[in-house]
Amino acid sequence: MGWNLAYVWDNSNNLIKGETAFTAIHEFAHVLTLNAGQVNASASACNSFHTGEGCSNSNSYINGFFQQFWTDIYDENQAITSDDGYLAFYQKYKDRFVSEYAATNPGEDIAESFAVFVVSNLPSGNSIADQKLKYLSESEALITMRQRIRENINFNINLNAIGEARSSRAGLKEKHGHF
Repeated sequence: MGWNLAYVWDNSNNLIKGETAFTAIHEFAHVLTLNAGQVNASASACNSFHTGEGCSNSNSYINGFFQQFWTDIYDENQAITSDDGYLAFYQKYKDRFVSEYAATNPGEDIAESFAVFVVSNLPSGNSIADQKLKYLSESEALITMRQRIRENINFNINLNAIGEARSSRAGLKEKHGHF
């Protein structure tokens, strides 16, 4: 995994712990959802969600996530050809995503959702974004990972500050997403 160091260290050379931890959890989610036990990279035919890296196993995290939350919007997402198109897609379906970046594709959506699932309290709302976090909480293995990660974070992770920093870097005038 790698990071743009400008997002890890501030201008005073201090580690930005919260954003660095959040990004590590996000990247770990890619490993978790795209590993050989979840995705078959050599499958010649695919009857479940094809991640771009391979065919997701029918019982994989990402296939279940895709089947529950993406089937009705996936073709529209795949037709997008510009950053403005992704922004318009996100704005159209804002209640479905924990962040603007999550609207990029199902793989980024599950990674962003997992990171928010780990660092925040489970939601009490009923938006589709909230339903995604609740979906992740239905897995005993993911609950165990969440607990283990949370037990080893000894500093505050402020999702609002992360969202504002991301929006600022992207040149957006306002913060987008649930955090």
